[in-house]
Amino acid sequence: MGFLDNILGEKKRCDICNKELGRVFGKRKLEDGIMCPDCESKLSPFFDGRRSSTVAQIKDQLEYRAANARIVANFQPTRLIEAQKRIMIDENSGTFLITGGGSNWRDRNPDVIYLKSITGCKVDIKESKTKIEPPEEDKTQAAEPAKPQPFGVRPQPPAPVPAEPQYEYHYDIDMTIFVNHPYFDEIHLDITPHSLDSNTSAEYQKYEDLAYEIREALTGEKPPVRGINNPVFQAAFNMGAQYQQARENAAAQAEAEAMAQAAAKAQAQADALAAAAARAQQKANKQSGLY
Repeated sequence: MGFLDNILGEKKRCDICNKELGRVFGKRKLEDGIMCPDCESKLSPFFDGRRSSTVAQIKDQLEYRAANARIVANFQPTRLIEAQKRIMIDENSGTFLITGGGSNWRDRNPDVIYLKSITGCKVDIKESKTKIEPPEEDKTQAAEPAKPQPFGVRPQPPAPVPAEPQYEYHYDIDMTIFVNHPYFDEIHLDITPHSLDSNTSAEYQKYEDLAYEIREALTGEKPPVRGINNPVFQAAFNMGAQYQQARENAAAQAEAEAMAQAAAKAQAQADALAAAAARAQQKANKQSGLY
């Protein structure tokens, strides 16, 4: 045993392919052994349970991956959706795969997954905010006016009022595909290539539509209805229309009641005038000797 062997121990071999490994680097730990980076690169890109897997489980997965490569060689997509990853769907066999761009996608051996194994698909829109730091001279608003002080008391300078904080908002869209698979149970996809500064821009709308297009293609679930056809919008619109109609009805009723009161008042005044005229006539008759 050499000097390095005494310090670092003997060289080890990959428990999967028996390749000799370095004393320090190049080892990938398993639950009951180690594997080399080359064997690790052959695992599914969606698999994240290496450290808790046994040597036997890793060998089983590599057998599955070899069989998957033969399926990929004959995979014929009928539908293609381009996002940050490429989603390929073979509607004839009811399968799909997710891979990167380029013409050599078969060399990456992407997992071919049955559409019927999808248990859910979630579109996640994340909002974050960053505080905008104003220039030093703008960090305070105008001071409040000084309050009157008793005679002989020197007024204190008014305290500056801190400026209201301002924020920049950012939006990211991603999605998670949940699957029933022996080696992974979810696939994460980034939809937006970067954070968006507005959730009302055309760019935001494009990526939101893309996310729901992917979900519908994989699960058949329709995208949410937007605009005036949205049931929530319709309900709010109807409530607003009903409220406006109620206000108009109340105003009309109040106007009718006011007109009725005015008419009653005018009638009362007319009756009072008629009564006064009758009394005056009686008085005039008495004075003229008719009564």
